Parts: sequence; structure tokens; C-alpha cells
Amino acid sequence: MIGRFGAYGQSVTATASIIVLALLLVAPRSLYGASGPDTRRQDPVLDIASGVDAPVHMASDSWNYTTEFEFDLMGFPVPFSGWVNMSVVQLILDPFIDMAPVHITNMTGNISGHLYIPFILDLDIYIELEGYTWSKVQDLSLYRTVLNASISGSIPSLNGNYPFGYEFSPPLEEYDFPLVQGDTWWTNVSARLPFGASGDLLYMNGTNSLGTPEQMTVPAGTFSVLPISIDGKRALFYNSTVGNSVKRSYELDLDGTLLVVPLELKSYARHASTVGVSLKVTSSQPVRAGSSFSVSGRTSVSNTAVTIFFPDGNMATFVPLVLGDRDFDAILIAPSYPDDTLTSVDHGSFGVLAVVGLLDAIAVTTVTTWATDAELDGTSLEIVHDGEGTVDDTFTALTRVRNPSNYAVKDLSVRLVLKEQGLVLMDRSDLSVPAGEVIELSVEFTVDRPGTYNLSLIVDPEDTVPETNESNNEISKGFSALERMPLSWTIDPFPGDVQMAEGGRTVLSAFARRGEEELNGNWTLDGRTISFSNSINFTTNYSGDLSSRTEPYVIIYTLREGQTHEGEMRSVIWNVTVQDVNRPPALTNITPLSEELWMSEGDVQYFRVEAYDPDNDPLAFHWELDGLGLPVHGQAFAFSADHLGPNSSAGSPFHLVLNVSDGKGPDGTTLRDWTVHVNDTDRPFIYSFYPAPGDITVAFDTGATLSFNATDLDGTPVQSSWSYLGRALLNTTHLTFKPKDLGLSGGETVLTTLGLSSGAHSVRAVWNITVLERPLPPPVQPLKGVIIVSPMEGQVFFKGENVTLRAEATDTRELDYTWSVGGDTYRGREVVLEGLDIGEHMAILRTFLSEDTTINVTLAVNFTVTIEDGPPVGNDPDGRSYLWLLLLVPILLVAVIPIVLLFIKRKEEVMVWEE
Repeated sequence: MIGRFGAYGQSVTATASIIVLALLLVAPRSLYGASGPDTRRQDPVLDIASGVDAPVHMASDSWNYTTEFEFDLMGFPVPFSGWVNMSVVQLILDPFIDMAPVHITNMTGNISGHLYIPFILDLDIYIELEGYTWSKVQDLSLYRTVLNASISGSIPSLNGNYPFGYEFSPPLEEYDFPLVQGDTWWTNVSARLPFGASGDLLYMNGTNSLGTPEQMTVPAGTFSVLPISIDGKRALFYNSTVGNSVKRSYELDLDGTLLVVPLELKSYARHASTVGVSLKVTSSQPVRAGSSFSVSGRTSVSNTAVTIFFPDGNMATFVPLVLGDRDFDAILIAPSYPDDTLTSVDHGSFGVLAVVGLLDAIAVTTVTTWATDAELDGTSLEIVHDGEGTVDDTFTALTRVRNPSNYAVKDLSVRLVLKEQGLVLMDRSDLSVPAGEVIELSVEFTVDRPGTYNLSLIVDPEDTVPETNESNNEISKGFSALERMPLSWTIDPFPGDVQMAEGGRTVLSAFARRGEEELNGNWTLDGRTISFSNSINFTTNYSGDLSSRTEPYVIIYTLREGQTHEGEMRSVIWNVTVQDVNRPPALTNITPLSEELWMSEGDVQYFRVEAYDPDNDPLAFHWELDGLGLPVHGQAFAFSADHLGPNSSAGSPFHLVLNVSDGKGPDGTTLRDWTVHVNDTDRPFIYSFYPAPGDITVAFDTGATLSFNATDLDGTPVQSSWSYLGRALLNTTHLTFKPKDLGLSGGETVLTTLGLSSGAHSVRAVWNITVLERPLPPPVQPLKGVIIVSPMEGQVFFKGENVTLRAEATDTRELDYTWSVGGDTYRGREVVLEGLDIGEHMAILRTFLSEDTTINVTLAVNFTVTIEDGPPVGNDPDGRSYLWLLLLVPILLVAVIPIVLLFIKRKEEVMVWEE
């Protein structure tokens, strides 16, 4: 049991764990021993049927064990080796343990460890052990252990003396004598550290089991052993000749480090007493508690006394032997010990000890018992219900019967009584409770009226099973049955007529509760069960079993039988009318799939869809472009982008819509639209030139007209730029090239260019214009046939009459006429004058070529304006007018001076031509 301490609260550091290791190695009694002579007896033949009984140890019996193992110290494996000896030094009736007969065993030991790592670590640890242990003679259970560990070595902080001790309550039972193959027993003890009421308690419990005999070899020899497992791990290997374990294997968990410690028997010594004694049970076993049984024995001497003890120092009888008596018999009454591991009594057995004289000799035999019990405690009866605890609920009594003993309780009766109604709810008499186990029984029952009730659970009511404790066979518990809770409903929508459309969905819910309990029901559709939940999703379809029809669907929610009572509503009904719904057409295989796309002028984009009507209605296709209907009625449409016109980039983007309809209104229409962006395409413009670019010749007088004709297919204006003689002319379709107007003299070659551009396109034309020599000017012909027709010379006009000035000429060229009268100037071949003053007047006419003022004729005529029948104005007595003389002088000046000037100019021009 050494290895169990690590699992129950011990936590040590790496260095302190060395100390704990030393203390734990010698804690159980079976480890103690001392070296002695290597004397052995022949192994007996094992009788598994009767088992192996407890050995009798005498003073000077000794056992020597060796051990080798490794301990992990901060990541370094430290090898340990050593020995542990124990020897029985005394057999006494211990006054501190109720005069119980006990062995006192001395124990010594030496364990050392050494670890050397060059230049890093040189570690030595020496552990000296010295102590004693107290154990029961009847079954070798441990009462007490005291120990001092002296540690020395190369770790100064660890060196020192460490006194230690255990006080077990109840005694720790490593063995369950008699040892019978397949036997299992439990241990549950506390060890007080150190002794005394103020010491700390260390709790240990576990399951021990005995396995199949096997052969084992240790340094002391080869033995037939009985393996004993502790919580499923093989730890002890017992041999009856040795009277102890020949090998022990422990596992210590020290702060997560698993340490395996093997102890193997190296030698042992068993000594016989000078006085021999034997003891055995002569009546049949097992023995029931409180019943009698007989024992018999024999001593090797007479005239002595034999005292027979039960466990814990309780004397059973005293038998004197006189004269030659050596045989003895005794009839004993088996004590009625509670078979509980928290007491000091063995599990289903106890040892009987015979002592000859004053401990001159001892003998031990084991008595097996039927130590049974059927136990009830506060948790053995529980009452539950499936609702609020009302009269409508089902109550369940949960019962538990425990057998804490190590023997099964058979043919057990269990009765459950509802006292107020005198009703027996359960009466079983055939039950068995295995050793150490609990059986559970449940009974369902109801009550028919509210109130307070008491339920009693009775185990072994006729008292037919002998038990170690008859006071724990009955338990009662009260409970209440409440009034019935009212039934409440939560319903949505309100029951009755419900209108739905095909493809619609509605949730129908109905919750019925009685208090906090939710009742269960089922849904039916036209009498067919469809669900058991509290709500359903009623989803209609467009065709099939849930589509529109003339009669409504009947949906009913009904509670299960037995959940309602008379006068309570059990069912909820809805009449669901499904109305026909015209579904819109569905579009598939849409091309293009994207709703927004780009194309260029001149491209064609094809649009196409496939469509079907879920209701199989005929479909009509209508296409619209920017809100205007298109003459297309099929499933496809080709959109051609113009370079110019309605489908060009000028109108981009375009909105194309396909309307697919089954002819049944807006609900039967499906729209699909696209946004079409048309990118501008800049095409080259078309052009022509006249005359063709190149070398041309023009006359000096007439020149030539250069022109072009250009058309841009995209409607973009064509820009023009003429360049000649350092001059520029923009955006005109022609250029009139007249040499004489350009100041040319003839014989020159003039470079003339024309540049045309539209968008990204341009073209250039070049003409080399050669001007012919300038011709000699033709002789200038004087004006012909210019006369003044009106007025005539000397014509008299009366005041108030209009004077008409008119001239004529036989010259066919274009002439200009200028009249001058009284300082006023008039233009035109015929002029009408009004309101002239009375007197003599002169009209001077100057006529010249429109294009050459040097070619001209000047004429003059006199006329008179007078009063009717009056004398002539301005006449002298001789009948001549002085006014005429006054007028004649300026006229002559006006007529002669231009002629003289003209003659001079013409003479200069002739000189120029001659030059």
C-alpha cells in the first residue's frame, strides 16, 4: 500500500520527494525485516478451496529485501539501490489498543543514490532508516508505524533527521485471510500524521483482489506465490512458507514523475516455538453472526492454560489444561460485527487467536462469517412526478437498497406502502443485493385527490434475513398532490377560416399547457397525421396536393388521450382556402447574362432569352428601346449600333427592355432589361480636290479657283486650312487665286497647301501654281456718244416745275453719271430736281467708266428758272445776262483743269509702259 500515498494529497518538490520516498518505502508492515539465517521450509501444497490462512510469526522471524530503481531529479536519472530488513522482536497484548495481541517488528534500512556528470554535477544521497511497526496477530493488519530517516550526502540543505509515523484507523488490511483465489476486498482507512489528535489525516482507499497462483524467482529462490492487485495493478506476491510477500512493486507519483520501486526478497528466517500449539474450526463455515461455532486444538505441553481471543483483544474463552491434557475444544458465539470498512472488523471473516500460557505459543485460525446487511438511508427513497405535482401527474418512487457487506443478501423482501390509502405499491420477496452494491427499483403510481401523503419503504419486513444492523431497514418520506392546474391554450392564427395564395406560407401553432407542463398533440391534414410538434409550416404549391382547389384544407391539432378532462377543449380546427395564383413567366438561358454591356459603333449585339410559363400559359415577347416599342416579337433581338443616327454613340447609353407576358396582367409579366453603352468610332472622312493637287498654270488676269469636297461619315465637321504666300484661310471650301489681286506680276510659281482634319484623321493637298506672264493692256477707248438730253441749253422752267437731268450714251460699257447743280451733287443717268431757286443755273455732267475713272467726259448745260410772265432775271439793258458771265468762268476752270491733268497723267503712263 506504499504507492497509494502519492494519489491522496501528497505533493513534494524534487528534493523533498527523496525524503518522502524513504518514508513511504517502509510504511507497510510487510516491508520491515532484518537479516537472519537463510532457513527455509518446503512450500506446502496450496489448497485453494480452503485458502491460505494467516501465518504465525514468532520472535526473531526476519526478512531481508533488496531494491534498485531510478529517480528523476530535475531531468537527471539518479540510480538508487539498497536494502530493507525487518524482524519480529516482541509479541504483546498492547494496552494502548484494547489489549489486542500484536507483533512489534523492528525495521532498518539503507538506501543510497549517486549521480555524476563531469564538470556539471556530483551528487550523493544516503538514507538510513530505523523504526518499528505494530500489527495484529490475527490477520497482520497494520495498527501503527514509527520511523526515523537520517539523510546525509552532498546536498547540505537536505541532510538531517526526519521522524515520521502513521496511525491507521481502522487497521490497514493488506491481506484478507484466508487467501482464496478470486477473493476481492475493499480498504478504506485514515492515517494520522504524526500521532495524536492534532495530526493531519491522510485518507487511503482501494480495491484489492487475489489472482491465480504462479511461480516467481527472486534472489531468495523460486516460490509459488499468490499475486495481489491493488486497484488493478499487481503489487504483492505472497508465499505462505515465507509468511510474507516475496516481491513488492510500487508506483509513486511524485509531482508528475512516476517512480517504480521494486522490492525483492533476498533471504528470510522462520523460527519454531519451544511450545507447539495448533487451532482449527471444527464446525461448518461460514458462521452467521450471533450463532455458535466450535474450535479445537492441541498443545505440546500440559498443565498450562489456553486463552482464546476474538479480534481487538476481546477474550472468547479460557481453557485450563491439567494433568496430561493437551487437547482442547471450545464452543464460541460468533460476534455480530457490522461489516463496514470504517470499523476494525475484517471483511466477512475474523481471526481467532489461541495463546498458550503467557505467550509461550500462539496459533491463529480464521472464521468466515455471513456478515450481511440491507441498508436504507436518507437518499434511498425519492419521489418525483412528471408535471407540477397535481392529481393528474404520475408519481414515481425511486428506491435504493444498499448492501455494504462483502456477502450477497439473498431472498430479500422490499415493500413500498402508501399509508394514507393503505395501498401496497410494491411487494417483492425475490431480490438479491450483491456484495458492496446497490439495487434500484422504481414504482409509478397516481393519487385521485389532492392532499399530503406519506410513503414508506421497508426492507426485510418479516425480519427473515440476519443483518448486522436491523435499525436501518425502514424509511418514510412525505409528498403532496396539488389541485389540477387549469388548461391554457396559445393559438395562432385564430382558429377558423384562413385565406392563402398558392406559393404562400403560414405558420399554425397551438400550445396547450397545464401550469408549467406542456401537453403533447398531433396535427392532421384532411384526416392524415402530419406532425407531432406544437407548430407546422403550411406551405402551398402551385400544382399538386397543396395547390388551389374548390374546397378548403382541414387542419386539426388534437391533444393526446388522457391529457384533458371533461369540459376542456381538446382540438383546434382551421379551414384553409388556397386561392389560385398566376405566376409570372420564368426566363432562362439569358444572353448576354450581364445587365450592362459595351459595344462600338458598327457592331451588332444579339440579345436572346428562353422563357417558359410555370402555369403553361402562352407567352408574348415585346421589346422596347428607350421606351419605344420595337417591331420584334420573338425571343431574340439584334441591336445594330449606327455610326450616325438613332443607334450611334450620340444616344448612348440605351435602355433595352424585354417584356415577357402571359397576358394576365402585371402579375403575369416578367421584365428583363439591359443597359447598352455604344462607344464612338472615328471613321476616316471622304474627300476630293479640284483641280487635282499638283502643278497647275493660271492666267494672270483670270487666275483659278481651288476647292475641295469632304464628308465625315460620323457627322463631325471637317476643318480646312489654306496656306499660300504667307497667308492663311480657314474653314472655307474654296480658294480664289487671282494673280493680279495678289500683287503678282506674272511668271511666279506659288506653293499653295490645304490641310483637312476631322477627329483623329487628316489629309494634306499641295498645288504648285505657276502664273503666266502679264499681257499688255489694251488701248483705252474714249467714251462714245455721251450727250445731255435734258434740259436743253437755255431752256426756261417756271417756278414750281421739276427739272429733269437726263443723259444718254452710245458706249455699251458700264458708265457712272455724276451731276453737279449749284454746288449740290447727284448720281445717276436720270435725276429729277425739285424746288430750284429762280435764276440762271448750270448743270455739269461728269461721265466715266466704272472701272477706270481716267476715261471720262464732262458736259455742261444752262437753264433758267423764272416766274411765269415776268421779265428775265439778271439781264443787262442790252439784253445779256451778267449772271452767265459769272458762271462761265468757273465752268471753264472746271472743264479745262481736269483735261489738262488727264493729259499730264496719260503722258506719265505712256512713259511708264515705255520704260
